[in-house]
Amino acid sequence: MSAIIKQLNARIGLTCLILCVLVIILSWNCLGQDTIRLERTPKVIIRSWYPEYKNNPPINMGQSKIIFSLIVGQENSLAQWIPMELIPSSSHVNIKETGKPNQFLITADLTEERKVELSCWWNLENTVVLIKHKTKWLSITSFLPSKGNQVLVDRKRLKIK
Repeated sequence: MSAIIKQLNARIGLTCLILCVLVIILSWNCLGQDTIRLERTPKVIIRSWYPEYKNNPPINMGQSKIIFSLIVGQENSLAQWIPMELIPSSSHVNIKETGKPNQFLITADLTEERKVELSCWWNLENTVVLIKHKTKWLSITSFLPSKGNQVLVDRKRLKIK
């Protein structure tokens, strides 16, 4: 009888060990990097906020405007939620994050410039983005310029009035 109990305890111990290993492996997978697969190179749309909702809106000098960025064709994808940073080509344009995902407050100081270029950088952090190239999935960093964990996704020009 004691031999049967010892065998039963050994099997229970082995089962618990296997369950613990499975839980650790599944947890590790959940806490690891996210992988997003895109069929093509992403394109960015800069859109003004309410009431206009215009694509690539002009910026009025001395006035602030709320803008947000969208990834074309990725409205229901996790790619839409990758944090983006907009960097203006001119020091006369200031961009501040509003606290909402990919939404910014943009202001143009008095300047003689009539256009500003915005560099749209993705902050990848723990995200891996793969792009389909022919039949293979390749890292976005092999297609687009990158520095550190950021990738230059697109450049947009806005008019300054």
